[in-house]
Amino acid sequence: RLHSLAKIIRDKYNGSLPDTYEQLLELPGVGPYTAAAVVAFAHNRPAPVVDVNIRRVIMHHFNIESSSISDRQLRALSLEIAPTNKTREWFGALMDYGALKQTARRTGIPKAGVSQSAFEGSDRQIRGWIVKQVLSNRGETIRLRDVQEYWHEKALSLGETHTTAIASVNARIWKIVNKLVSDGVVELLHEPTD
Repeated sequence: RLHSLAKIIRDKYNGSLPDTYEQLLELPGVGPYTAAAVVAFAHNRPAPVVDVNIRRVIMHHFNIESSSISDRQLRALSLEIAPTNKTREWFGALMDYGALKQTARRTGIPKAGVSQSAFEGSDRQIRGWIVKQVLSNRGETIRLRDVQEYWHEKALSLGETHTTAIASVNARIWKIVNKLVSDGVVELLHEPTD
């Protein structure tokens, strides 16, 4: 997604990030929070910024039950209460207030949404490790066999059986590598056979 995002910014916006909420939302991988944060913090213009802390501050201040308001309604309320000329300071202050004073423990307002799955042994961790290896080798070739061996050992250390570790890790690595290739992050070279 990052590669396609960069191409769109280069081709459609002459290398500059768009500055409207609507244009930012059209970009791949940019959701409502990121689009609003760019508009509010980079351009100091009103936008519907709602992170976990701002959400909690708004809900506590207006005495709103978490089950009675949608994300869309919260974004609309966030935009409605934002000052037009000091948006950056306003949302920064709300974030700090929510993080330091109106905490989940103090307000009793739980986090919204689904919590992220464990990182250890995840596809995210494998992908990050592969990219780190490519970058640290400064463009030198890394062997797929070495990647698989490392992650087989890692899977075994996490409690998988030998057979399960090899089968699941190989399938996951192929999926991750193919995605990295399609994203233009890495190039897959075939090793010569002896």
